[in-house]
Amino acid sequence: MTLLEANPQLLNQAFDSMLVHLRHHRAQAGSSREWQPLADALGRLGLDKRVSDAWVSWASSQNTPPVPLRIRLLHPMEKELITPEAFDDLLELVRLGVIHSMQLENVIENCAYLPTLPAGREQVRQLALRIFSEQFQAQGYGPSH
Repeated sequence: MTLLEANPQLLNQAFDSMLVHLRHHRAQAGSSREWQPLADALGRLGLDKRVSDAWVSWASSQNTPPVPLRIRLLHPMEKELITPEAFDDLLELVRLGVIHSMQLENVIENCAYLPTLPAGREQVRQLALRIFSEQFQAQGYGPSH
């Protein structure tokens, strides 16, 4: 079991650090040397260099902007599943390239199985983080890191 698997709070903090850096990087359209602040932030969280390098490598591989998201409105039934604020956060994850549009649909569908509805930001973030983690591992950045 890795440090991130053993400590879900650390996983949340690492995910948040990466999102902050992706937002900044997209806004600045910067070069690869600007990824060092992300590595530093992950190191300050206590991640070892190997894990930090995997996260930075993944984030830097997302350099190309994702395909623009078509306008996506919530169906009236979906509005019972997810709050507007949580939906906005989910759309931002798509814009940042953290998840893709089909994964957005999966998160919304999975909200139907939550014990309390509509799902708020934190609940949706956890669903999106699970999808991100699975994608991260499927791309070869998984448990060995």
